Amino acid sequence: MAYGGEVRTNFNRAALGDINDTVLESITEIFEADIKGDAQELSPVDTGTNRRSIATDVQQLGAEKGGGVLAELYTQSGYGGYLELGHRVRGDSGEMVEGTPYLYPAFIKNIPMLFPTLQHNFTIKVARL
Repeated sequence: MAYGGEVRTNFNRAALGDINDTVLESITEIFEADIKGDAQELSPVDTGTNRRSIATDVQQLGAEKGGGVLAELYTQSGYGGYLELGHRVRGDSGEMVEGTPYLYPAFIKNIPMLFPTLQHNFTIKVARL
């Protein structure tokens, strides 16, 4: 079963731009400061390469992609996924090394802060009007 709905608005272009900018700023704030920071703290450390390689990318999507915001949290070390999910040991033993999740827990911990952050940032924008 699915639920859906439609909301129609009549914002002028400037107001819609302000709304989109506030959403982008809020998501960027949560991803850059909170989620990325916690992922770096939780990352398993040997040399620190994986921890330093954790990055975020938050971007406004164009109308051709339906608008909205795309936010990504990822590692560029080349082996971050193996650390997160686990992997087999080389050789014939078939042993598994357990993963040490750090990206997903950081996301789950901080994503509930998105709506309060949006509310706070919108309150500031409205107060400036």
